[in-house]
Amino acid sequence: MFIVDGANSGTKYSDDYPNVNLYDGDYSTIAVSDLGWGQHWLSVQLAAAPTYGIGWVAVYNREDTAAPLLKNFAVFVGESAGDMSAETAVQCGQTIESGEDGVDLSSLGPFMTWCPRVAGKTWITIMQDVLGSNILTLGEIE
Repeated sequence: MFIVDGANSGTKYSDDYPNVNLYDGDYSTIAVSDLGWGQHWLSVQLAAAPTYGIGWVAVYNREDTAAPLLKNFAVFVGESAGDMSAETAVQCGQTIESGEDGVDLSSLGPFMTWCPRVAGKTWITIMQDVLGSNILTLGEIE
């Protein structure tokens, strides 16, 4: 378990869905990236860099009629918000895909992935990259 100290996003849809919702402990509040093309990401910052790495990361979807907006996504641990660089970040497990191993991304989750034992990284980034226009909405990152 890790303690989150902040959050950030590549773009923000509205002040009605602040990034703090990613770690407020309430699965009914959401953070939302802006609608657009290409990669969308939401990140949380850990209070301190874990000495032995992150371990398990749980990603929670929103739990309403817009839950199907969550598409295949990847989890990264890096040095800054949105860090997905091969030089400074590490992808945690495989991309989480709807339909793989019975995964239903339109459900609340949690969607679990293991982050390798990489010391010194303080940001966890969830990245969704789909063809066409999209938006990333999440309930919690734990």
